[in-house]
Amino acid sequence: MCKVNNRKLASGSQILVLFLLFAAESALANLDYTYRFEFNEEFTYQWVNKKSLLNPGGNLFYVPKYFNRSILDTEIKFFFGEKSSLIFRDNLIGQIKEKDTVTKRSIRNYVKEAYLSYWVNDGYALNVGKENITGGLCYAFTPTDYFQYFTRDISNLNDIDNQEKKNNREGEVLIKNELFFDWGNIMFAYGPEFKIGDFDDKQFYLIKIVSYKGSLASELSYFCRERNNIGLGLSYSLGKSWVLQWENIFTRGNDIKTIEESDNSILPFNFLERSNNKTFIESAVSFNYTAGNGLNIIGEYYYKQAGYSNSEWESAFDSLEPSNPKFGGNSLLYLSHMNSVLNNLKVGQLGKHYFYIRAVKPDVFVDKLEP
Repeated sequence: MCKVNNRKLASGSQILVLFLLFAAESALANLDYTYRFEFNEEFTYQWVNKKSLLNPGGNLFYVPKYFNRSILDTEIKFFFGEKSSLIFRDNLIGQIKEKDTVTKRSIRNYVKEAYLSYWVNDGYALNVGKENITGGLCYAFTPTDYFQYFTRDISNLNDIDNQEKKNNREGEVLIKNELFFDWGNIMFAYGPEFKIGDFDDKQFYLIKIVSYKGSLASELSYFCRERNNIGLGLSYSLGKSWVLQWENIFTRGNDIKTIEESDNSILPFNFLERSNNKTFIESAVSFNYTAGNGLNIIGEYYYKQAGYSNSEWESAFDSLEPSNPKFGGNSLLYLSHMNSVLNNLKVGQLGKHYFYIRAVKPDVFVDKLEP
């Protein structure tokens, strides 16, 4: 757990006033702006695995067969001279979900980013506001993209593609300082504890150093929000076709919970946390190959030390069997346990080993469409 002496930090309002004073000279210059509006319609058919242990028969929980999203993505940038700018990004999402005779409709709007940026000089930039800081070198698995672990459950994050999730998630309220040098850059970001409505963020620190030397790029970072994390990353280009990448984080403690039997008849299973005194490793390696005809292939391997061992998987599977004697044939007790599993476990992130392969050729139909 990282601790902060708040008396050594200026208040957010004081820093914001200072920032606006810096930007005042540029704000008097002629206003310029750019904008972008993008509308996407997405229809999805989902095949439900009726043998799923978490949803036997596909009947316990609402899993829609048909899913449609209408997304309006807005981006507006205001420029006050050459030094100051205001960036605003917003998403309006409408959803329709259908299963059998049940139809659910919803609509939501959220601000992805809204922050002020000011270049103090050619090598120093200061940002204040709500900004999405992205990280990670690999494609599908990015351990050093720290804010992915705090992403809010919003409707546009159903995408399988990790890059879509990363670029479209809701930002953090923060103050970011960035220094630029010939060899790379240093970033320091601080986010205060911030709560307004459903928006509730814990205090965080992020320090990141990036350096470039020829075909090699390296990263060293430290992130603290409830837990201490140290990240390392390397990216190496081999000619114009190949890029090799590796990233790794060391985290004190882990949020993964295991399932074990208890002697309590009302709560037949306990959810136990990993030790907070142990350091866990997450690591990803990746290759990115682009052929001369535009074909791009990405392959990745991801290792998570805190993932389940064989015995922990067996214990988890036993607890998910409706015939387990612990439930005594009580369907309500079993359903209550299923809800506890979904609330306590990060389903899809419990394993130790993950693999990913992706092949894309963007212009595969272009030759056929052109006259």
